[in-house]
Amino acid sequence: MDKLKLAKLPEITRGRIDRHKVFSDFIELAAIRISNSVDPVHLEQRDARTKAINETYTDAEHTELYRYLDELMRRIKNNVRTGRIEDILGPLFEECGFSRAGQDQTPPDLARLTALIGLEKNQAYPKKGLLILTSALAAAVR
Repeated sequence: MDKLKLAKLPEITRGRIDRHKVFSDFIELAAIRISNSVDPVHLEQRDARTKAINETYTDAEHTELYRYLDELMRRIKNNVRTGRIEDILGPLFEECGFSRAGQDQTPPDLARLTALIGLEKNQAYPKKGLLILTSALAAAVR
């Protein structure tokens, strides 16, 4: 995923929908897609939410949004396959300029360090079962 291209994600509606809303929808659609791939519980509710989000975008915007989403999913799958730990969304958040709008996220180097502190040497993703991730830096938005 090219940073420069990804930074254009919030602009896919050319101002018709607020940039923050586009980014938020992108994150929500990614979460729904991940959840649907591993958990059938509440599938109908997630599908209804996906449909509601999709209805706010034109066909061309929808196509572009899902192109970004497919690329994000490809990167996540590649990271899982290779055992790589990478913050994909943090740099995108910063690149889009949202941190200058009074919203903050953990700097990538600090997020990486925190992730590494919680891992044992040569630890790998489990072949089966659940992987639970937590962050000592998780914070609530005020």
